[in-house]
Amino acid sequence: MTDPFLAIEEAMKQAGFDMDNIPQENFDEHVWADGLALWWLHHERLPTALELAEEMFDEWDDPVSTDEAQRILDYLKVNA
Repeated sequence: MTDPFLAIEEAMKQAGFDMDNIPQENFDEHVWADGLALWWLHHERLPTALELAEEMFDEWDDPVSTDEAQRILDYLKVNA
């Protein structure tokens, strides 16, 4: 069976964003992969920090601050 997230992650990488850049300890704290991948699937872009924080709260019942969301978004940039 093919992992549906692989295509999303590849599209993100092609656009210059890589979830592998998120340090493991930060990655494991919340459901970032699900939130980011499904946002990308629906919008074909990354969310803003506010959008990501709202998505994590509303859709994943995993509240994060906008500051924390921005740190994660900053990690995603390839060659930043």
